[in-house]
Amino acid sequence: MIRAVKRLDTALRWLPIATGLLLFVTLSVRPIQDHDVWWHLRTGAFVLDHGLPGNDVLTHTATDHRWVVPDWLCDELLYGVHQATGPAGLTILMVAVFGAAFLVLVRIGRLRGVSPVAIGISLTLAVLVARMRFLERPLMFKFLFAALWVWGLESYRLHGRKWFWCLLPVQVLWVNFHSSFVVGPAIPLAYAGALWVERVILRREGTRSPWPCAAFAGACLLACLADPRGPSTLVYPFRLGSTVVMREAVDELAPLQARHFAEQPAWAWCLVALAVLWLASWLLEARRAPLCDLFVALPFLWLGVNSVRFLGLWALLAAPAAALHLDALGRRIAPGAWRVAALAPPLAVAALFAWPRGITTPRPGLGVDRRALPVDAVEYLNRRGIQGRAFNSFEVGGMIEWACWPRVRTFIDGRGMVFGDGFVGWFMSLQAGGPGLARDLERSSVTIAVLSPAAWTPETPYRTLFPSPGWRLVHWDDIACVYLRVAPGNAEAIREDAYEVLDPSETDLAYVPDEGLDALGRDLERCLARLPDCTRARFFRALLAKRRGDTEAASRDLEDVVRAWPTFGAAHFHLGAVRMAQGRFGEAKRHLERARSLGGDDPLLGEMLRQLEAAGY
Repeated sequence: MIRAVKRLDTALRWLPIATGLLLFVTLSVRPIQDHDVWWHLRTGAFVLDHGLPGNDVLTHTATDHRWVVPDWLCDELLYGVHQATGPAGLTILMVAVFGAAFLVLVRIGRLRGVSPVAIGISLTLAVLVARMRFLERPLMFKFLFAALWVWGLESYRLHGRKWFWCLLPVQVLWVNFHSSFVVGPAIPLAYAGALWVERVILRREGTRSPWPCAAFAGACLLACLADPRGPSTLVYPFRLGSTVVMREAVDELAPLQARHFAEQPAWAWCLVALAVLWLASWLLEARRAPLCDLFVALPFLWLGVNSVRFLGLWALLAAPAAALHLDALGRRIAPGAWRVAALAPPLAVAALFAWPRGITTPRPGLGVDRRALPVDAVEYLNRRGIQGRAFNSFEVGGMIEWACWPRVRTFIDGRGMVFGDGFVGWFMSLQAGGPGLARDLERSSVTIAVLSPAAWTPETPYRTLFPSPGWRLVHWDDIACVYLRVAPGNAEAIREDAYEVLDPSETDLAYVPDEGLDALGRDLERCLARLPDCTRARFFRALLAKRRGDTEAASRDLEDVVRAWPTFGAAHFHLGAVRMAQGRFGEAKRHLERARSLGGDDPLLGEMLRQLEAAGY
């Protein structure tokens, strides 16, 4: 009986760590959804075949722009893994790398003598904050390398061990793996500064000498020169952070803003919880707290506030400090409450999954998520053998380059430093329907357009950007649409596949005259025959049925749409309108309120809700 109780106590103590690791696996084992993975794969293939490039070779717009490839060695690794195992291997590699980083966090906590409960609480928060960075890109290695650096330096600070010198070859690897290599010298430099303050100014007894850490920082800096580009390597990470327009165009480069709390409240409040736990517990233990906890993590918190991409790394670096100080506070305030505290992580995670605006459970599995990436569009380009220069939305460029290069050359992709602020600003003005689009496409000899519906505003529908006499829609799905210029090379594809009147970027059928409804119906049936799961096609078919007065057919399609795409506000609005026409007023109000919560501000929506409220619903 006593042995069983001890086993139960042991299991309960380690439950928070198990919760954090299980949460990580749950959030990371899913099909690939990231757009930038693919240009990394194409880069790896190019470097293996041709060596490091000088100027850009993937697009047709930046051939005179210098292309620095900071991730070239890791891109080769990713390409090799993909060739050997397919997309599933990339996900398994990502899970292994991040998993190793989080296990190192656990090891650091145990090295410091922290209880498993405190380690598990901080680990769970770190996973929740860093989950946005669980991507199959070279960035995953910076998490593992940074964790190894802290582990090695903590071993020196606590026990005088200097095995961190074994990490110098890893620094050589890091500088060719990812542009975050400057973190390697920065962490031991922060440790050296913290130890110097403790030893010289605060005069804490038993403080280690800062000079081995400073020497290691210098050695790491010299190791950063082991790169084919030479000393210019050291400048690249700082140039990367100075791209003003890219920070506006790419969400992960943007500073932390109020909209992050509105759009991703679970992630934002987990970030706040970890920051408060880390800073408040350190301040309460300031007399005894090691300064390295502050010196290492605080700069990355500042970087994260200015660019959210750094917040995941900050969470990793702050977690050991949060665990240490949380454990110290727990021992002082409520030493016998660890059993209650051990239940906090699993209960909190369960609550976040249950909360409608909490954590969305990703669809588990391996491979490529066709609901998030333009797989069908690039398969169409390959099936038809389409070739030429493309105008494309920012996010679809990488997959086109992976699947269709060099037959198709893109306009832009996710490599912001290749293009520069001036080019990205010009592209954004074109994408927003700015003047000169037709002229610039003609001047660039563009014959293909691959567009994402999410990239265009309601004021710039495709039919105004690509008028039918010059361009024809030949493919569309939920992720991307393909337009071809009317030209001899595209004649066969246009003859076989062109749609008549459809504009996939619209959310109603007001632009279609009554005499065009039959042609629209043919377009929709053609699309659904090719892609039965196309949610937008079902949405348009529902609108067509609604316009023709067939509320039952409209209701069936709209129910399928909101089930497959619960955040599609226009679908909720039209389903609410159909329910009102059917006299099902309670359901109508529910869908209309959902449409309003998703950003719907149509005056008609407000009027319909007022009518329902006046009728007592």
